[in-house]
Amino acid sequence: MLRWGEGRHRHLLFLRFRLYVHAPTTVATDHHQRIHLRDGSACSTWKKSVLLRSFFAEKSAARVIRLYRFLLSSNAELCNSAFLHALKACASTAAALPVGKSIHSQVCRLGFCHDVYVCNSLVDMYAKSGCLSEARHLFDDMPTRNIVSWNTMASGYSINGLYNDALQICSLLKTSGLRLDKVGLKIVIPLCGRLQRLRLGQAAHSHVIASGQFSDLDLVAAIMDMYVKCECLDDAARIFNKILVKDVVIWNTMISGFSRFADLEQALELFCRMQNEDVKPSVVTALLALQACAGLAILSAGEAIHGLCIRSGLYLDISVQTLLIDMYSKSGKLKSAYMVFRGIKHKATINSWSAMISGFGRHGQGESGLALFFKMLQRGLYPDRICFVSLLSMCSHAGLVDDGWKCFNYMVHFGVSPSMEHYACVVDLLSRAGHLKEALEFVRRMPFDPDASIWEAIIGGCKIHSDLEMAETLRHHVMDVGPRAKGFYSLLLSCYAARGDWNEVLKMRTLMQKRGVEKTQGWSILEM
Repeated sequence: MLRWGEGRHRHLLFLRFRLYVHAPTTVATDHHQRIHLRDGSACSTWKKSVLLRSFFAEKSAARVIRLYRFLLSSNAELCNSAFLHALKACASTAAALPVGKSIHSQVCRLGFCHDVYVCNSLVDMYAKSGCLSEARHLFDDMPTRNIVSWNTMASGYSINGLYNDALQICSLLKTSGLRLDKVGLKIVIPLCGRLQRLRLGQAAHSHVIASGQFSDLDLVAAIMDMYVKCECLDDAARIFNKILVKDVVIWNTMISGFSRFADLEQALELFCRMQNEDVKPSVVTALLALQACAGLAILSAGEAIHGLCIRSGLYLDISVQTLLIDMYSKSGKLKSAYMVFRGIKHKATINSWSAMISGFGRHGQGESGLALFFKMLQRGLYPDRICFVSLLSMCSHAGLVDDGWKCFNYMVHFGVSPSMEHYACVVDLLSRAGHLKEALEFVRRMPFDPDASIWEAIIGGCKIHSDLEMAETLRHHVMDVGPRAKGFYSLLLSCYAARGDWNEVLKMRTLMQKRGVEKTQGWSILEM
C-alpha cells in the first residue's frame, strides 16, 4: 500500500499535474498512516514541503488563501515570499480583508514589517479593499520607500476615485528624490485627462519624450486620450499622425476622440483607414464603429461592420451584439435588430434587453416593448437605471401615459432611485400627450431643481400642442438656465414663428445673440 501511494505521487509529479491541496494531503495521509509511528517529524517536514510548493504554484486566489491558512495551522516556516503571494490573493478578493488583516498581524509578529516589498503588498491589499486610511498610515510609516511604494499608493487613490489625492502623491514623489517611471506615468497621465489638468499633462508628455519612453505605444495612447479629454483634439491628432506603426490601441484612442467630439463621420473614416492598413480590430474598435453607424444611421456601413464582426469572431461578444441591436433599430431596421436579439436571448444582458425595448419605442411599438419588459422580468432579470430610461422613453414616444406612470412607480419596487433623466422622461411623456399642467405640477414636486432637459420637454409639448400661452409663462426659466439650454431657446423661437409673431422672434434672436447661444444647424445624411 505504501509503494502504491509513493507511485501515485511520482505519477502526479511526472505528469506535471498541479498539486492542489487535496493531492498532497491525500498522499501525505497514505504515508502518515504507515510511518507516523516510526518517524512522525520526517513526515511532517515532507508534507510542509509539498504544501509550500503547491502554495506558490497556485493561481486561484481562493485556494491560495485556503492553503495559507493550512500552512499556518501546520506551523510551517513562512518567508517574505509567502506573505507576498498571500497578500496578492487577498488584494484580488474583496471578501478577503479579514485574512489580509491577520496576515498583517503575522507580518508584524515575525518582524517582516520593515521589508519594503511586504509593506508595498500590504498597502496594495488595503487600498484595493477600500481601506485607504490604513493604506496611507502604512505608507507614511514605511522606513524606506521605493518607486513601487509611491505607485501603489497613487494607484490605490485612483481606483477608489480620489483622483486629486493620487496626483498629490505623485507630486510628493519629487521630494523623495525619485522620478516617475513607466508605471507611474500610466497612472498620472490618465488622471490629468480625467481632471482636465492640461499643463500637468503636457509636463508628463515632455517627461515621456525626455526619458526616451515615447516608443511605448500604451503611454502614447494615454497621452492622446489625455489631450482628447482636455478638449485638445488637434494635439491628439498631431501625435497620431506622427506615429509610423500604429497598434489597435492607438487607432481606438483616435476614433474614440472623434466620437467624443461628435465627429462621427471622421470616426468612421478613420475606421475604414484602419481596415485598409490591415490592423486587426478589437472589440473596442467594433463598438466605436457601430456607435458611429448608429449615430449617423448609415445602414450599409453598419451591415459591413456586422459582417466583419462575424468573420473576425468579435460577434461572440455580448457588447457587440447589443450595439448591433441599437444600430439596426436607429437605422430603421427593427426586424434586423430583433433577429440579432432573438439569437442572443438566452444569454442577453440587461443592456441587450434595454436596447431592444428602446428599439420598439423608437418605432412606435410601445405594446411590444412592454411585453418584452415583462418577459425580461419572467427570466429573473431586474431592470437597472438605464433600462428604466429606455422604458420611460418608449412609453413617451408611444403615447402610453398610464403605462409610463406604472413604470415610473416600478422603480421604487426594484430599488432604483429616480434621477433627473427619469424625471425628464416623465415630463416628456406628459407634455407629448398634452398634459402640460400636470407636467408642470410634477416638476414642482421634484426633489431637486429642474435642469434644461426638463424645461425643454415642457416647451416641446407646448410646440406640439400650440400652447404658446404656457410657453410664455415658462419664459423666465430661460433666464435661470442660461445658455446651456440651446434647445429651450430654439423651441421657444419656433413657437413664436409658428404663430407668426415676428416681433417676438426678433426679440428672442437678439436675446440669444446677447447670451452667446447659437442655434444648432440641422443636417442629415442621405445614403446613395
